[in-house]
Amino acid sequence: MSSPILFLETQLLSQQATDILKPMIAKYKAEREKMYQGYVFPIGSMPDNASWTGFQNHNPETGSGYMTVFRELENAQSKAKLALHFMAPGTKLQLTNLLTGESRNATLNQEAELEFEIPQAPDFVFIKYKPSLR
Repeated sequence: MSSPILFLETQLLSQQATDILKPMIAKYKAEREKMYQGYVFPIGSMPDNASWTGFQNHNPETGSGYMTVFRELENAQSKAKLALHFMAPGTKLQLTNLLTGESRNATLNQEAELEFEIPQAPDFVFIKYKPSLR
């Protein structure tokens, strides 16, 4: 999660593919140094092309971090609850989708799970979180 590698020659990409990747890489690079301060753990289910799966990058000193969550190609549910590491039930978080800029507040349920929604499969979200006082 903290050092993604694209196994391809970017100069061979179409202009459309380049246009899609450039903003994502820029968002990652803007957060990279902070991500290096966290620890990475898997969240969700084991990838099997029909899962909700991903990674949580957590900084225990700040209580903040990042999540990359994937809704895989054969998954039929547009919403899923994923348990987060190092978070107590009822924890309040401010979430920011780093690809869209949208922010929202959320509270973990009694199983320390957070609900995610990804309308279309396959797709993913890249989220920054921090404790919220709300």
